[in-house]
Amino acid sequence: MKINPYKSNARYVAITGMMLALAVVLTTLESQFSAFLPAGVRIGLSNIVIMTALLSINAPTALIITILKSVFVLLTRGVTAGMMSVCGGLAAFLVTWLLFRHTSSSYVMVSVISAVAHIIGQLCMASVLTGSVYTFYYAPLLLIVGIASGVCTGIVLDIILKRLSGLHEKNSERIDHIK
Repeated sequence: MKINPYKSNARYVAITGMMLALAVVLTTLESQFSAFLPAGVRIGLSNIVIMTALLSINAPTALIITILKSVFVLLTRGVTAGMMSVCGGLAAFLVTWLLFRHTSSSYVMVSVISAVAHIIGQLCMASVLTGSVYTFYYAPLLLIVGIASGVCTGIVLDIILKRLSGLHEKNSERIDHIK
């Protein structure tokens, strides 16, 4: 189901706002899980929202949500976390957008590659911030967790998009029945 942002400004703003709020809530929720994971490891729940926005609305909206989510991280966890979030988020967004636009890869595959891009973006920023390439020694652990979480978020994305499509079909049937 594709949401036309030009059909109704109020609907578009409301849906975009709800998606941003959901991304922020998921970012906050995954912070609670981080106590059980190695330092710096996150599971990327908010990427589900970004990919859903990219597929159901458009790329500019998904990019705005990505950036605003990073601003939330900046405000709640500080400059370093904000910079890591924006670098990882933009790398993941760019890869996701390119893959959805130019390939017919599965949601799981795109999600895994997006998670890897996110990790690479964050490691590059960590290397700049620390002035050391030794941050890349953390890559194997991050890649293992990133691939696993990418598989999970890809599966969840597939389920969500099927549900959205089903809701759209049910609403279309109701509207057709009323006419």
